[in-house]
Amino acid sequence: MYCKSLFNYNRFPTPSIGVGDLNLGGSEPIRIQTMTNTLLSDTSKTTEQIISCFENGADMVRISVPSINDIENLREIMINLRKIIFDKPIIADIHFNPQIALKSCDLVNKVRINPGNFIKNKNLEIYTDQQYADELNEIEEKLSELIDKCMKNKRAIRVGTNHGSLSKRIISKYGNTITGLVQSSIEYLEICKKKDFKNVVVSIKASNPTIMIMANRLLAEEMQKRDLVFPIHIGVTEAGNGQEGRVKSAMGIGALLLDGIGDTIRVSLTENPENELPVAQKIVDHIKTIANSEKLPESDANFFNPYSFSKRDSYQVENIGGNNVPVVILNSFDKEIYFDEFLPDYVFCSQIQAADSWISDVSSIVEYKEWDENTKNIPIMNVQEYLIFNKNEQFCFVRANYKDLSNKLINKIKKIKNVVFIAEAETNNKVGELRLFFAKLAEFECKAPVIIKLKYSTKDINELLIKASIDSSVFFIDGLTDGIYIEDIEIENKETITDISFEILQAAHRRLVKTEFISCPSCGRTHFDIEEVTEKVKKSMSHLKGLKIAVMGCIVNGPGEIADADYGYIGSGKHKVSLYKGKNLVKKDISDEIAVDELVELIKKNGDWIEP
Repeated sequence: MYCKSLFNYNRFPTPSIGVGDLNLGGSEPIRIQTMTNTLLSDTSKTTEQIISCFENGADMVRISVPSINDIENLREIMINLRKIIFDKPIIADIHFNPQIALKSCDLVNKVRINPGNFIKNKNLEIYTDQQYADELNEIEEKLSELIDKCMKNKRAIRVGTNHGSLSKRIISKYGNTITGLVQSSIEYLEICKKKDFKNVVVSIKASNPTIMIMANRLLAEEMQKRDLVFPIHIGVTEAGNGQEGRVKSAMGIGALLLDGIGDTIRVSLTENPENELPVAQKIVDHIKTIANSEKLPESDANFFNPYSFSKRDSYQVENIGGNNVPVVILNSFDKEIYFDEFLPDYVFCSQIQAADSWISDVSSIVEYKEWDENTKNIPIMNVQEYLIFNKNEQFCFVRANYKDLSNKLINKIKKIKNVVFIAEAETNNKVGELRLFFAKLAEFECKAPVIIKLKYSTKDINELLIKASIDSSVFFIDGLTDGIYIEDIEIENKETITDISFEILQAAHRRLVKTEFISCPSCGRTHFDIEEVTEKVKKSMSHLKGLKIAVMGCIVNGPGEIADADYGYIGSGKHKVSLYKGKNLVKKDISDEIAVDELVELIKKNGDWIEP
């Protein structure tokens, strides 16, 4: 199994390694890192940004080194930094050229290489066994040279595999799958083990949180099987900006940390790198709270597949369960409230509010003691109330904790099949308790629909967003729940809670309610203002519900990550952009001044445009 316990926090056992004067892995704290987005040629600005990142809480900072000509710029930056913060770890991010990695090794504490492009990809779609073996031998030769130098200089290496840039060799054999992602990493780790090089970190990233989570679970299991365990760096790449980027990152990173996987993290936002750090810290802080919760019982029930999405089999009650998309429940609100974008499917409110039926598209839920069977309101009750409830034809909600599930309760529900569970948690370890709920339902072979309820008390919207994204993550990623119900008595603007709920469903790809944007955080390889462009694209195209649009700074992950997108906008040079329809290049090297307008025209030409 990829983790020791699904119900209680246990860190995945990795060795501790050194990155400069910093240790990570093992029992060390979860380390937080970020990456500069300045041009390396602007050594002054890059130096200032690195210092600012450390001052704002980074444990490590990564710098993109695009070409061999940038080595002298890197050298100047390192000289400037060592005068000020000599003990802070700096990482060089390398793509396409092993020689850049070798030269960077003289200057920085860690070198990140990408197995998808560490050596030049051969122009082959299909590999013979011999061609496959020959390329592996070439990789071993080049990587061994880097390992020897890292051992001599006491440097670390990150083997950083990305879903968007798998090699043609790997894709030819495994496809663009989580198996391909894991195998791409394992090949490099086996070479490190063969060389007895231990100062290694491994990562697998994707812009889709589901792929990223399942690939890392499989990586952990495969490393254990092969006695090939190294510290793991995690993050959702190209997460985007604003609330969308924060939800995606918290779901992907949080889901893995909950299972103990992850020794160092990076939140990748299309914003200034300093903005990533408080988000990462909030994620780590929430995991610490869960880790310190009281111990829960264990279960051996097989209630989900950790490596492939499969929706839990539940019967349908009204529009909940079965093949329906997950629903959203909101706690009581004022009649005068106005929703910016999304309406909840159900609202829990007082009987008086419900009687007003202020909006026909939302169904009202009321406490059983206030329920009038002559209205359209839906009763919600506790287990004791339900066991004496005799209106068998009435659709109702039943609140329950895993401790409440009994033969008597389940037998009645199985017989009548008109109940939707509201699964609740009592401790800070909401995920453990709710997983136990589903485990017990599996033991009882009960297929009643379940909506998870997450209760908080904070006035900080960002804190609520991150906690709810983490705590709900595995239930949507693993297809367990039929809906979400977030309650926070401190938040005055209840419509914000609805927005967060739908953002979670969107990020998990369980209910698409708006345009999805994939955008990278930018780095020294980007030659246009990607923050400005991303906002411009969002402003023009946010109404295209269900479309997936990628805005990428360069070709490193661009063509790969947009393979899952409907349209792509990828930097191809200084102020030059290429446009894609799916995987197909449509327009090459157009000016970035007209590229957004050209993208709109491309969408219109293909019949996917609707007027705002």
